[in-house]
Amino acid sequence: EKAESCMLESKWLSVEDLHKSIPEKKFNKTRLKKGKELQRNFEGFEYFVKVNDIKYKGDTPPLEYLDNKLKELIIHKRKKTLLDKLEADLYKQAIASQKIKVYRK
Repeated sequence: EKAESCMLESKWLSVEDLHKSIPEKKFNKTRLKKGKELQRNFEGFEYFVKVNDIKYKGDTPPLEYLDNKLKELIIHKRKKTLLDKLEADLYKQAIASQKIKVYRK
């Protein structure tokens, strides 16, 4: 058949990330338990969730989860550094070519 979205790999997700893909009212936190398989129909869509393991606030997060978050953080920081440099370079070029003028008191 067809699927609008599918994630077959087993990976750690925060509850917030899970709810970006599925309706919270059908899979609320109280229904998510280790080893549980859930299936719900909502607005004509069928949702399947299998919980392999679960960690709660205060528990030590799994290394795989932290690894993904660290990669995202590093990429975000690199993008920000690159954009800041690009902005500064464009500003310097605009001043050098007299496309903008800076007035100081």
